[in-house]
Amino acid sequence: MNRQQTAIAKRAQIIALHDEGLSSRVIAQRLAVSRTTVQKWIHRHEEIGNLLDAERRPRPRLTSRAQDEAIQQAVRDDPFTNAVSIRKRLRLNVNAQTVRRRLREAGLRHRIPARKERLSEEHRAARLAYARHYDRRNIFEEARSGHVTVKVWGWIFIHGMGDIVRIEGRFTAAKYLEILENFFIPSLQQRNHPHSPHSAGVV
Repeated sequence: MNRQQTAIAKRAQIIALHDEGLSSRVIAQRLAVSRTTVQKWIHRHEEIGNLLDAERRPRPRLTSRAQDEAIQQAVRDDPFTNAVSIRKRLRLNVNAQTVRRRLREAGLRHRIPARKERLSEEHRAARLAYARHYDRRNIFEEARSGHVTVKVWGWIFIHGMGDIVRIEGRFTAAKYLEILENFFIPSLQQRNHPHSPHSAGVV
């Protein structure tokens, strides 16, 4: 039985012992549960005749849709802000953790900004000029034919070329062993011993 089934069976025992006339204290001792638990399920059974857990109601959302959008917009306007600042600026009656939760729900994650020296316009212009002057010479360009390449594996021997098999997906060690066992060895046997029973059926 799973945990819920075990719990329901225990509650049924409580009701059965109660129907036998045992007190809550005795039932609690016999079943190794608290008297509060015994009284709770006796009361629940007498009130609604049900030993199942009460359906849990979802917690009310602490922010409205408009507030959620305002939280997201605050981060878009200022990527360096944080949940505490957003809460104060928007005057939200929630804690910072709720603000962080709304940001995570929207796929917005906090990142620690990299701290760099402030660049002047002269620095920016100099770096751009340097990149334009030197980057081109360090780029290796090659012409693409547009043809699609296919991965294959083949073998050669003293009398010529063996067969070729196409490789699907990544060429892993397991796939290599599979090619040797299912392709290379049967192919080799077929060439060296064409009338052997081991080579029968090999194309």
